[in-house]
Amino acid sequence: MLVSLISGINYIEKSSWPDHRGLQLLLLKNNLSPLYSGFGRLVRGFYGDANILLRAPYEALVKIIFISHYPQDFGRVFTWKKQKGMRTFNLTNF
Repeated sequence: MLVSLISGINYIEKSSWPDHRGLQLLLLKNNLSPLYSGFGRLVRGFYGDANILLRAPYEALVKIIFISHYPQDFGRVFTWKKQKGMRTFNLTNF
């Protein structure tokens, strides 16, 4: 259901979207496979493998939330180099 919903969103008109919304959709779309795979391993009892696989979707979710809170700095979730006047993404402090 979620995969078909995300695929459907891919075909709608996006010209009225703000700049950061496309990045959020991309982060969500690209982290669905590890989410399902990690959940499958968790159900089967492979807790270590599930932990490793679920880290990427967790970080992507936090990045999506960060972008929602600070849309003017949406590019900061991919760069570590500090720039003057821009907020730096830090998973621990967020």
